[in-house]
Parts: sequence; structure tokens; C-alpha cells
Amino acid sequence: MRKGPLALRLAPFWLLACSIEVGPPRGEGARAGGSAEVLVYTSMYQSVIDAFGPYLARTLPDVRVSFYRAGSEKIALRLEAERKAGAPSADLLLVSDPFYYQRLGDEGALLAYVSPHALRHPRETLDLDGRFATARVSTMALVYNPAALGKDAPPRTYADLAEPRFHGRAAIPDPLMSGTSFVTIAFLVEKYGWGYFERLRKNAVSDAGGNSAVLEKIERGEQALGLVCWENVVQVRRKGSPVLAVEPADGAVTIPGHVAILRGSRHADAARRVIDAMLAPEGQRLVVAGDMHSVDPRVGPPQGLPAFSDLLARGQRWSPEFITRTSRRAAEIKQTYERVMRR
Repeated sequence: MRKGPLALRLAPFWLLACSIEVGPPRGEGARAGGSAEVLVYTSMYQSVIDAFGPYLARTLPDVRVSFYRAGSEKIALRLEAERKAGAPSADLLLVSDPFYYQRLGDEGALLAYVSPHALRHPRETLDLDGRFATARVSTMALVYNPAALGKDAPPRTYADLAEPRFHGRAAIPDPLMSGTSFVTIAFLVEKYGWGYFERLRKNAVSDAGGNSAVLEKIERGEQALGLVCWENVVQVRRKGSPVLAVEPADGAVTIPGHVAILRGSRHADAARRVIDAMLAPEGQRLVVAGDMHSVDPRVGPPQGLPAFSDLLARGQRWSPEFITRTSRRAAEIKQTYERVMRR
């Protein structure tokens, strides 16, 4: 990826210098005596959290980092309840629903901070207001069980799920439970319209549970194919699973998992340092070891998967307009999805 001169890469942030802090934190608490405590609300895989623990303890010995882990949608419900009560508990948010970050940013619920590491990230993954940065990327792949598929050709596109030959044999994660699934649904609505989901319903596509539940059904042969995050497939194949994943020919959906500081954080300086550690090459290699992509061009892809730059070039394109439009319509999209798929 072309990065260009440092001055050009910094330019968008200099224009906003009055409201954004760039680089190492300044002010009280950055390296004060005693330990600062940083609580992270995250949907990240437990194995990656476990890997980050020793790394953060070694890199930031004066910061105690703890994680509350749940699905993106459950975390959003918890955080909204805390915000209404006027007392968010978390310092950092690290989930897989980029539209939720956009809404939080628009509501003034996030503190702007640009880590120096984020200046290397592709423009499509940046928030030019500096309210969040991409810490990891999931990709929604087409997944199938060769034995359950039988003589039928494997799927090649998202549109294939609506083909009559797959009637009653396909499954997708529930977008009302899964942040990665909601992002995928939003892109598919944008690309194919609600008529596509009418065809999925008529084709008896199942949409119960999250990525893991869908994958288990495909592994057992209960369903022949479906949509599952690529990293989930890589993980079960390592244990001998027969399932296979392919990059959709109509453009893979890449799902950035952002990290942001919540306004009201009592340890914002320490939270900035945690972001720096997460986005540093060593932190990003832990993400890749968890079979997800990093957007940092200094860090390669997970073994056996395409480079992130290639996925981005071939896949569904992110744009500020799409993010803003979808974040404002998120509730409407979920309601329409439920009406179309479950009537």
C-alpha cells in the first residue's frame, strides 16, 4: 500500500489538532506513582485476550488492564444502560460493530486520540476525527461442508445462498446477536436490497445463533453451507474439521474491530497507552496469531489467508457516507430484517 510522505499522512489530523491528541499521552496520570486500572469492554476472542494479558503487563507494568468479554450486541446493551445511568464503567471499547462507534462518536461519547501507529493504516479504516482506530479485522467468508454438499458445486457468492439448490441447507449468524453479522447484513442490503433477504427467507435460510453456532451446524452436516467469520473456520480446521471457507467472488465483507476511549474514563491517559500497545506491531502480531487480520502494513496476514490489502481491494468498500448512513439507520435495518426474515 502506498503510504506517501509522513507530512501528507499527518495532514488530516493536523487540521483537527485543536481537538485531537496525537502521540504519547501528556498530563496527569501518564506515569504517576501506583497503578492505573483500565477496563476494556470487548467481543474479542478469549484466546487473544489471554495472549494480550502478559504482553500488556510487560509493556505497561504500571497499568492494570482487565477485560469484560461478551458479544458486540450484548456489550452495546450494557454500555447503553450504563450511559443512561450516567456512569459508564469501561475505559476502552473494543467490539466488532463499526456503526456503533460512529453513533457513539456523533453523540460525543468518545475521546479523540490518534495513536502514532494508526497513521500507517489504510484511509478506509480511519476515522479522520480520531475517535477510534482499527485494532483487528474479521472477514465474513462463505463456508461449506463438502460431505453435506454432496454433488452440488460449492457456493461462490453471497447471492448463491438464495439459489434453489440450497433450499433449507444454508445458515447465517443472527445480526441481532452478532456485530459481524450485522455489518455483513448492512453491506448486503446496500448491494442487493431487501429483495435478496426475501429470497433467503423463501429459500429457508436459518439465522439462529452467532458465528460459532452456525459453524457447529455446518460441521455436523445439519446445514451444508453458510456465512461464518473466516478466523473461526481457520481455528476449527486446525483441529481437523472438514469445513472449508472461500472468499466471496462478489466482494468479501471485512469487519473492522475498532478501539476507542469512552468519555468519562477515569484513566484516559493510561487508556491511550493501552491503545498504543495494542496497535504496535507486537500487539498486532497477537491479533494475527488469533487468525484475524491487522490493517498495519508492517504485519502480515494470518497463515494461509489473503493479505488485508487484497481483501480490501476486492471486497465491499467502506466509505464515510456508508458508515454514517448505516449508523443512523441501524435500528431500522434490524427491524426490517426481523420483519422480512421472520414473518
